[in-house]
Amino acid sequence: MKKLLPTFNFVAFLLVIIDVCLIDFSLRLIYYWLVNPDISFDDRYSTFYTIFCATWLVSTLFNRAYQIERFMEVNTMAKDLMLTYGFHLLIMIIYVMNLSVGIHVGYVVAVYALVSCLTFVFRFLYINFVKYYKQSGINDTKVIILGTTPAGITLYNYFNSYKSFGYKFMGFFDQKTRNNPYNHLIRGGIEDVQIYCKKENIDEIYVALDQPSPEFIEELQKFADANFIYLRIVVNENNKKYLDENVNVFVFDIIKVVSVRREPLSSKVNQILKRAFDIVFSFMVISLIFPWLFPIIALCIKIEDPAGPIFFVQKRPGRKNKPFGCYKFRSMRVNTQTEQQATRGDNRITKVGAFLRKTSLDELPQFFNVLLGDMSVVGPRPNMQKQLEEYSKTINNYQFRHFVTPGITGYAQVSGFRGETKEQYLMEKRVEYDVKYMEKWSLLFDLKIIFLTVWNVIKGEENAY
Repeated sequence: MKKLLPTFNFVAFLLVIIDVCLIDFSLRLIYYWLVNPDISFDDRYSTFYTIFCATWLVSTLFNRAYQIERFMEVNTMAKDLMLTYGFHLLIMIIYVMNLSVGIHVGYVVAVYALVSCLTFVFRFLYINFVKYYKQSGINDTKVIILGTTPAGITLYNYFNSYKSFGYKFMGFFDQKTRNNPYNHLIRGGIEDVQIYCKKENIDEIYVALDQPSPEFIEELQKFADANFIYLRIVVNENNKKYLDENVNVFVFDIIKVVSVRREPLSSKVNQILKRAFDIVFSFMVISLIFPWLFPIIALCIKIEDPAGPIFFVQKRPGRKNKPFGCYKFRSMRVNTQTEQQATRGDNRITKVGAFLRKTSLDELPQFFNVLLGDMSVVGPRPNMQKQLEEYSKTINNYQFRHFVTPGITGYAQVSGFRGETKEQYLMEKRVEYDVKYMEKWSLLFDLKIIFLTVWNVIKGEENAY
């Protein structure tokens, strides 16, 4: 089984890096202040530096100081950090005093005082910032639970205890019974789930039923995909088969929860990582390429067809089918058939437009869409509204590809499925590759697709017209 590591592991990794940076700053500042401001670390202090950092990491891991659930509670965080301080200081004092390394104890004490202060202040600020952001409701994740089983109640207690993670529990769905203390939280029966989810814009469904049938899960998954809802299933004795598949595995308290498919971009941290890359990459393209290339392209477009505009803006369905204005350099003569795909030898395409389309330069303005957040550098290509209406009725998983932000380039495009879709199977292959991309996503995978896109432009593509 391939497990996708929980979201919080990446956050813990960032916290480790920040700790190391604070320690590095403290060691160097105290060294320049108390020892020698003119030179870098000598051998003794260089060794001390290495041992200090390594011992800190061991101490924090031993005391679970990077376990996010413990980290997010101020009292628990302070307790874990105090144990870390004590354990770490004991080791460093033994190292300095017993091994005759020639480092003054005063240096150790000063370093430790500064490290303790900085790490505690950083953690305190981080916790309060996250809690303020989550409790503001700006980015709440609305969840419901199917079943008031012991597992369902454990999940409810988890969501209720860790509201700082952004979960907003909306209710149980089950049959009310006389002795059920959670009757007041039951919003309806299982048959009411779909109506409630649409009405309240639910983000995640957790199935905690004792024996959910495969048919029920399949039907619920289709509904969830069509409405951009993440479906999670609590693992029990009756559905352990899900653990043998390539899925996300989450642990909430003592409960294991799986998705029906692997969904790396359902992780908030992965979303932030991808968005950060998009901003940096698109800003570099816009600042380094656009200033000198735009005047050339604009001039060529106007010389050949002065009547029309330089840019062409078309409404396309974006993430969760939200429409946005997709920017392109105009490659066609002004016409009224904007919802019709370009075909080989299309007489609407200008000579300049043919070159722009062949080299994909017509899509350069879409980097502004990326900066605005409507698009990503890599993702499923945004089809026309007409195609959404047509193919969502006939192709499985067509709606699922709109779970994520559309891209300037995508896995389907670099795999040979670009351009006109004369027959439905061509669109089905696009959807297949889009779903594979969403299940395989990683930052390295995005970089690979970008490289293949550039390579395809250089060597030329048969379907680019």
